[in-house]
Amino acid sequence: MDAGHRSLGPALVLQRQAIRLALEQAEVLYAFPNERAAPVYQRAGYRHAGDAVRHARVVHYGRYLARHLPRALAAVAGAALSLVDGPHLRWSARGLYATWSDRAIDEMDALWQGSARGDGLLTVRDTAYLRWRFDRNPLVRTRYLLLRDRAGRLRAWFACRREEDAGILTVQDFWSDDAIAGLSQPRAAALLRAAREADATVVWVELAGMLPRAGWRAAGFRERSRRPVFMHATAIDGDALAARFHLTGGDEDE
Repeated sequence: MDAGHRSLGPALVLQRQAIRLALEQAEVLYAFPNERAAPVYQRAGYRHAGDAVRHARVVHYGRYLARHLPRALAAVAGAALSLVDGPHLRWSARGLYATWSDRAIDEMDALWQGSARGDGLLTVRDTAYLRWRFDRNPLVRTRYLLLRDRAGRLRAWFACRREEDAGILTVQDFWSDDAIAGLSQPRAAALLRAAREADATVVWVELAGMLPRAGWRAAGFRERSRRPVFMHATAIDGDALAARFHLTGGDEDE
């Protein structure tokens, strides 16, 4: 953009035009603006609907502590923590069995259709969406962690991206049979157990909106950062919308 147009006026004109065109096709718009762009979105008619909160949970303590402590001390402390955490995760996730898939599978449709979805705003998480959003993405490789019960029924899936250098397993999106009530602690623990077995160091997930997070917290996830979510709606009251949406990292453009 030309330096002479890097000011509030041109940015506001551009944003209002974008809103006008977008509202010809949709009733609700959302955005994740950075701190500098937020005033432009507000002036254009967007409202702060909530925050996208990034949570993290360590699964390989020795490797993580080695970044902050002397190597010998990190090894001892990490071994002690892992001695407790490993059995805890296995016990918490008992009855759930994890496998990995390189692509979305048809069972995900049955899970989506058979689960409660509430009356809020959320993405249709069926295989058509997953194949478009993740499987055909040439920029990022996604693998799906599939959780099944003893009868072999799919209970949850997590679309994951691995950053090998940093040892980070990022949950880009997820759904489960209990998602609308809040992912349960056993399902979160099964995710962590699988990440640990896959030799990840830490698991990240970003959540915004209405779904309860008690299960994530009970499994040990802790807030690390947050950023605002802005929304613009024509047919839905803004205050009501702020309490009735669910977004993950998968709902943001690459």
